[in-house]
Amino acid sequence: MTRNVADYFVEQGQRCLQNTLLRYKWSKKLFTQYTKIEGICRQEMQYVEKMMTDIQKILQPHISNPHVDGNYFNENSCNDDGRPSEPCN
Repeated sequence: MTRNVADYFVEQGQRCLQNTLLRYKWSKKLFTQYTKIEGICRQEMQYVEKMMTDIQKILQPHISNPHVDGNYFNENSCNDDGRPSEPCN
């Protein structure tokens, strides 16, 4: 029973990191789009890229874990069809 609870907390921790990485990927896409529209936001982009790199380093040992879906870590796993965002009013 104790092992099952420990496994549960490990799984929950991995999910939190996975969700964090996904959110940083989306923020990077949005900052990139913002840069195309408004101008360069280099400092924010550097921060996002650094955080993504740090999280990927943490997650790397777990990617080979059979209980973790490796596709979840794929850069292209988001359903972004490449269309430009709607213009601001």
